[in-house]
Amino acid sequence: ADPDLAAFGRKFGIQIVTNAKKVYPMKAAGQRLMGKPAPADAVKDYAKFFLGEMSRYPDAALRKLGLDRIIFATNVFSGSMRRGGFAEWDTDSIHLDIVEGKGNLEYRRGLIHHELFHVMDMRDDGNTAPDPEWASLNGENYRYAPPKEWSTSLSEEFRKSLPPVKWNP
Repeated sequence: ADPDLAAFGRKFGIQIVTNAKKVYPMKAAGQRLMGKPAPADAVKDYAKFFLGEMSRYPDAALRKLGLDRIIFATNVFSGSMRRGGFAEWDTDSIHLDIVEGKGNLEYRRGLIHHELFHVMDMRDDGNTAPDPEWASLNGENYRYAPPKEWSTSLSEEFRKSLPPVKWNP
């Protein structure tokens, strides 16, 4: 186990799961969640990056997340949909595919902060529905990019390297 990940986990009371076999398969958020263990070298490489991104947050914010665990895995699925990451409330966990997007730091960075946002959004008022009070903090001409625009901003080479996604209607 990575000593820096273990220290992070102790400091914030968050279990960092690096062996996905201990977690998957599981049922949460009304879905069957699946994932596979990430190779040890991928965990080692990702740990440093992950800890760097988490260091951007004040300690108090990380403690208030109420997370019980963060799972490092690969081939993460929620139902039949492949996910780069997934925040779920049944077990207060974030599931991260730490292999997907390797070599694309923008994608990997965005994934961590995106999932943390979902946790913060749930914690502030108990739901993740649009929040008019939050939106009022944005400037008059601010708009969020639709997910399709965000995904098409990824390099063509990276998008072609991703496995096909099955949508669960």
